[in-house]
Amino acid sequence: MTTRLVVDTDWLRETARRLEEVQQALGGEPLAVSRLGNQVGSRQLADALCDSSSSWSRQRERLVSSVQAAQRAAAQAADAFDGVDEDLVRSLRSAGPRR
Repeated sequence: MTTRLVVDTDWLRETARRLEEVQQALGGEPLAVSRLGNQVGSRQLADALCDSSSSWSRQRERLVSSVQAAQRAAAQAADAFDGVDEDLVRSLRSAGPRR
């Protein structure tokens, strides 16, 4: 009995591309809550907004880092499988036809 591994490297590359888009969207300009502080009318509310924004910024950095790691892994997996496939084809061609 043989085991067959089928990997869709096009799908892996598309996944990597889409993860890069997510990473770019999340890595955009941080929310400028400090500029809004004077406009909300309450020091407590302004402080709460700043705390929330600061917390979101830290979480966003971690999220961007995780998405970036997944994007790299998908791209590297596609490269690795394509490389193995190309090496196998080269080996089979250099061996010549079986008689």
